[in-house]
Amino acid sequence: MSNIHIGKALIAGDADFGIMLNPQSSRELLVKSFSDLRLGIVVSSQHPLAQLESIRFSHCESWPFIVPASPLMLADPLEALVNNSGITLNEVGRTNNIHMLRSLVRDNVGISLMCWLDIIDEYRRGELKFIPLIDSILKPFTLSLCVAPQRQLSVAASMMLHELESFFALMQSEEARAGEM
Repeated sequence: MSNIHIGKALIAGDADFGIMLNPQSSRELLVKSFSDLRLGIVVSSQHPLAQLESIRFSHCESWPFIVPASPLMLADPLEALVNNSGITLNEVGRTNNIHMLRSLVRDNVGISLMCWLDIIDEYRRGELKFIPLIDSILKPFTLSLCVAPQRQLSVAASMMLHELESFFALMQSEEARAGEM
């Protein structure tokens, strides 16, 4: 479901809350919690770059690179990075499927651009490493927990909303630790 459909469902009262990526500011929607998701280079845990704590995009030029293609939201920031840096990527693959992207990186076909949330399970299993990009052109994605402010939530919906707010806080702190390791 797209952000537009989620927003409309919240405003119409068809949903109690919604999780939106980079939501547009609106009087009809209230952001209860959010998590900024930094972009970074993802490599297999055995890759030579896995030892780095941060990276500039220009450092990726010589490595085989798997390009995240549209409609993945990663395609636009990647294009901005390429245009800003002037480098030519050593493209070894292109996919619009995040599962395929993770698999190709895990199998050492190449490295790629992703946000930490894209690889949370593989990171926890020690299969993939997230290296935060330090290029100033990048802005993080914002994952937001949204509600319609005029809506009265049921007890069950309020309890679930509280659990999701706790999850967002945990996700933010875990992502910060992942970028430091």
